[in-house]
Amino acid sequence: MIRVLAESFPIRKLDTEPSETGMPSNIEILFEYLKCNSTLILLSWRHELDDSVLETIEHVLRSNRTLKTLDLLSISSTSMFEERRTPEHFSLPTILANALRSNCTVTRLNLRCRSIFSPGANEISQALHSNRTLTHINLEGNGIDDSAAENFAGALRSGCALMYLDLSSNRIGDLGAVALGKALESNRTLTYLDLGYLDSPGHGFLEQIFLMRGGDPKRNRIGDSGATAFAQALRSNSVLARLNLQHNRISDPGAAALGLSLKSNRTLTHLCLRGNRIENTGVADLGHALQVNCGIVNLDLRRNDLSQSEASAASLAGALRLNSVLTHLDLRDTFIGSHVATILADSLQSNCTLTRVDLYGNMIDSPGGIALAKALPTNRSLTHLNLRSNLIGDSGATEFVEALQTNNTLVFLDLRNNGIRKAGAKKIHGFLRALYDTQISRSSRRTLLYNWRR
Repeated sequence: MIRVLAESFPIRKLDTEPSETGMPSNIEILFEYLKCNSTLILLSWRHELDDSVLETIEHVLRSNRTLKTLDLLSISSTSMFEERRTPEHFSLPTILANALRSNCTVTRLNLRCRSIFSPGANEISQALHSNRTLTHINLEGNGIDDSAAENFAGALRSGCALMYLDLSSNRIGDLGAVALGKALESNRTLTYLDLGYLDSPGHGFLEQIFLMRGGDPKRNRIGDSGATAFAQALRSNSVLARLNLQHNRISDPGAAALGLSLKSNRTLTHLCLRGNRIENTGVADLGHALQVNCGIVNLDLRRNDLSQSEASAASLAGALRLNSVLTHLDLRDTFIGSHVATILADSLQSNCTLTRVDLYGNMIDSPGGIALAKALPTNRSLTHLNLRSNLIGDSGATEFVEALQTNNTLVFLDLRNNGIRKAGAKKIHGFLRALYDTQISRSSRRTLLYNWRR
C-alpha cells in the first residue's frame, strides 16, 4: 500500500521543521514512504537522529537516484562545545561516507551541529577523494580539529568537486589553516571557505558554556601563520571568491600578508576579518592593497581596533579615492572617532562605487557627522549609511537633513542613539513629512531611522 501511495503521490521535496511536539506524527509511515519514493530531490530532517531515521537515510542514499540536497542541520548548537559524541551519532558519518563513494546525485550536504567530530569528519573527507558530485558541505559547529582539516585539505588536492566548504565554529587552528592554505594553491574548484567563529574567543553565550566546562578559549583559533598560508594561496589561486576568517586571532602580520597578496589577486570578492586583532599597520596594509586591487567588493573589518589609526585612515581614504570595485565597507565598533570619519568623508566625495558604509558604534561626534553629511551632495553611489550609536547630536542631524535635500541616492540612513534632542528631531521630522507629501518621493522608499532625547 505504501508503494502504491508513493507511486500515486510522488513528492520532490520534504522539509520536516522541528516542533515542540517532537517527531512528526505517523513517522513510521513516512519512513516507509521515503524508502519507496523515487522522485525526491530535497530531504530536510532537523529532528533527532535515532536508528530508524538513520536506516531511512541510508536506504534513500543507496536507492534514490534523484536526491540532490540532504539537509540534516540541527537546531541545537551545543555540539559546538561538547567533548564527546553521543552514541546515536556514531553511525551517521559512516553511512554518509559509504554513500558518497557510490552516490552520484547528491550535491549539497548540511551537517551543521550534528556532533560529527574529527573521526567522523575524517571518514567523510576520505570519501570525497572518489566523489565527483558533492559541491557544497556545511560542517559548522561539529568539534572538528586540525587533523580533520588536514584531511579535508587532502580531499581538496585530490580533485574533488567541492565549491563550498563551511568549517566555521570548530576547533581548527594554525595547523589546519596552513594545510588548507597549501591545498588552495592547486585547487581549482573551491569558491567559498568559512573558518570563522560566531564570536570572539571567550565571549558569547555558547562559549561561556564551553568555559564553564573547562574549555580553553585560546586554543585552536587561526593566527598569523594561518593567515599567511591563505595569503600565499591567494597569489596563485584564481577561483576562491569568499573567505571568512572572522573572530580568530589574526593580528597585523597576518593582515599585512593578506594585503600583499590582494595586490595581485583578482578573484577574491568577499573578505571577512571581523573580530580579530588587527590594528593600525595591518589596516594600513589592507588599505594600500585596496588602492590597486580590482576584485574585493566587500571588506568586513568590524570589531578590530583602529583607535590610533592615522596611517590606516590615510590608506583607507586613498583606497576609497582610487578603488573602483569596493561596494561594501564595514567598520562597525572599530573606535575610529571623528578624526578618521572626517578623513573618510573627504574620500567619499569622489568615490563612485561604494554603496554601503557601516560606522556603527564608533564614537563619532558632531564634527565627524557634519563631515560625512557634507560628502553626500557630491556622492552619487552611496545608498546605505549606518551611523547608529554615535554622538553626532543635533548639529550633525541638521547637516544630514540639509544634505538629503540635494542627494537622491541615499535610501537608508540610521541615526538612532546619537544624542539627538528636540531641535534635531524637529528638523528630521520636518524632512520626513515633506518627503511623504511628495508623491515621487513616496515611491523611492527612503528610510531614515532616528530617536531623540527629551
